[in-house]
Amino acid sequence: MNILMLNYEYPPLGGGAGQVTINICKQLARHNRVFVVTSGFKGLPEIEESDNLIVYRLKCKRKKKFGSNVFEMLSWLRHSLKFCDEFLERQDVDIIFAHFSMPGGEVAYRLYKRFNIPYVIMSHGHDIPWFYPQQMFFYHLMLYFRIRKICRVSKTNFMLSPEMKSNADRFTGRDYSNKNLIIPNACDTNFFPHVKKRNHDKLRLVFVGRFVHQKQPLAVIAALDLLNRKGIDFRVNFLGNGPLLKKMQLMVHKAKLEDKIKIKGWQSLGEIKKEYAKSHVFIMPSKAEGMSVAIIEALVSGLFVITSNAANQFNLIKEGVNGFVLNSNNPELIANKIEEYYENFFVKKIAVPDDAVKEIVDIYNWENIGEKYMEMLRKV
Repeated sequence: MNILMLNYEYPPLGGGAGQVTINICKQLARHNRVFVVTSGFKGLPEIEESDNLIVYRLKCKRKKKFGSNVFEMLSWLRHSLKFCDEFLERQDVDIIFAHFSMPGGEVAYRLYKRFNIPYVIMSHGHDIPWFYPQQMFFYHLMLYFRIRKICRVSKTNFMLSPEMKSNADRFTGRDYSNKNLIIPNACDTNFFPHVKKRNHDKLRLVFVGRFVHQKQPLAVIAALDLLNRKGIDFRVNFLGNGPLLKKMQLMVHKAKLEDKIKIKGWQSLGEIKKEYAKSHVFIMPSKAEGMSVAIIEALVSGLFVITSNAANQFNLIKEGVNGFVLNSNNPELIANKIEEYYENFFVKKIAVPDDAVKEIVDIYNWENIGEKYMEMLRKV
């Protein structure tokens, strides 16, 4: 099977969605030929080929590795349409796999209209109205009918969680709900080993993700301020970037926590792996979540995870075993849960049980999840 993969972000560009894309590509390329069309960037080759996987990086507007804006997405959309029009004149493709309803789905829809090649869409959450309306309201409002058209014409829409499917079912309409299918995310369980022994000199926490209201980093800093006032010693590293960066820095400064909280910016997977290995707790009390790859990475690494109900739709967290699930984003509740971990686990040097880690590893690995995608593409 020849598969055309569309995503404006592909590693080393982008965040979680890019990592998901490359891992799906690697699994599909084991038995198929995969052509990836993505954005170019200074220092990256325009064409990169490895066995059955070929990556085409187009010369379009892109200023940052880990962030993009609407104008840059539109630039990729225009360039990818031109490239794919020419590419499909000379190359047979059986199916198009588009990431995000916009801009990937828009490209796939237009190519379908011209070449009659079926396409599927993978949603990463916020690209489908109204999964997270607080952040995407005007975007969803302007593109509502276009996105619905794209999702209705596709052969399948892959969703990461039951909440995403429920939202997509309402959006596309009852007659189209059977094409909205749930396949969860995974992580590279070989790259992120289970670390069983950790240094207990200080309590160490880590936050990995975009600094946006959806992920609630400001609530985490407010909770850490409360924790500090209780006299609990800790160190926290925030790995990521986003529009809340300056507010986060100001909060840390006002609370005089610069010696305990470090905001390190985006890091490579290698650096993230090192951070997991020396930390005890991963924390992310998201208000909405598709399915966080970072949470899966933390769990398979053996960290205790404190997160929200929104991020635990697959019941990855067993309460009091490998984490705590928060029923609100209240900083006082977050602080209390960190203190509970400190007193009942950290001080007593109690680690996450091996079998709890193994259960996540056995299910949420890319070999297993990749086969689910392959099965659905064969049906299409």
